[in-house]
Amino acid sequence: LIGYIYYEAPEEEKNFKTLLDMIDASEVREDDETYMNPIDRLFEALEKKDPSHFAVKQYKKYKLAAGKTAKSILISCGARLAPFDIRELRELMSEDELELDKIGDRKTALFVIISDTDDTFNFVVSIMYSQLFNLLCDKADDVYGGRLPVHVRCLLDEFANSVTRSTPKAVGITDKSVA
Repeated sequence: LIGYIYYEAPEEEKNFKTLLDMIDASEVREDDETYMNPIDRLFEALEKKDPSHFAVKQYKKYKLAAGKTAKSILISCGARLAPFDIRELRELMSEDELELDKIGDRKTALFVIISDTDDTFNFVVSIMYSQLFNLLCDKADDVYGGRLPVHVRCLLDEFANSVTRSTPKAVGITDKSVA
């Protein structure tokens, strides 16, 4: 699905909300292996246009799963992505208002405030940090030959409350003008 969004979706649909909508439209019927949901039809049309398309190849691997297994995959996705059933959160992820890709090009102050008592949405901040550090490192390497033109200093008071498994990799990237 991500491959389809990345390569085929119009620019305004290249977002997390589109992915969630596609997952929601991916109905599987255990008792009817021939049933085609709207996403199946989307990939069928793409396959006719380009049988060797990356997204088609990945979707075919998913479709190899029997109905019960495919349904289990969708149930797992649904459970993990359940917070995004909240309309406001889904909308928050639908467009880029932070312009994280501009940090490191110009002086910027970004204040991220999380609750002291409720960690329900800390994962959103974690996603943002992960994106920020990846974008900064990629830009430093690919655009500026290893160092950002404007040093980025992150003062992360509640950082420990949104730590992920990838955080240790991101913490020590001072060689790219990120501290």
